[in-house]
Amino acid sequence: FRRVLFRSLFKQLQQSTEKVALNPKISSSCSSVLKAECYYIEDTGGALQRCLEDHKTAPSMTPACLEAVTGVTQLKNTDYRLNPELEKNCRTDIKALCPTDMASFLSGNVLQCLITKRDKIKKKACKDSVFRKQTQRTDDIRNDPKAMDACKLEQESMCEGIEAGGGRMHKCLFEHFDKLS
Repeated sequence: FRRVLFRSLFKQLQQSTEKVALNPKISSSCSSVLKAECYYIEDTGGALQRCLEDHKTAPSMTPACLEAVTGVTQLKNTDYRLNPELEKNCRTDIKALCPTDMASFLSGNVLQCLITKRDKIKKKACKDSVFRKQTQRTDDIRNDPKAMDACKLEQESMCEGIEAGGGRMHKCLFEHFDKLS
């Protein structure tokens, strides 16, 4: 029963990353940004969410929308299936390069595998999708589940007060590289 429930909840989560209209927090928090920046984008295949991600620094971006977009971006970095375009573009490469990671849910394993093996990816569209995830992870450590877990204590002790995003946490950790465990 729990497995069926989990799969059902995961399917709902997937759908909320495919269509902004199915994500109440994004659709209510970001309505003005969507009208200003993404009015020409159709709400299918995650396109509106990607548009919001691309306009995080736009003057029209509100704090509430930025918070919602940041949360969804972090979630999308935990599972390739929450990235409709990447899942479609990379299906063949995932099966070829990361078959043992495919069964895990919300671990970030497949995305990390693709990033690690990006030089072996065949399709340009897949490479572009993977580069997008790599860039997001570099910009904000919260988008990288493995780095968040591995560096949790160091972030708290050496980088207290450093705001995540904009590569600031990575910079702080790099400045303390010789002290990292």
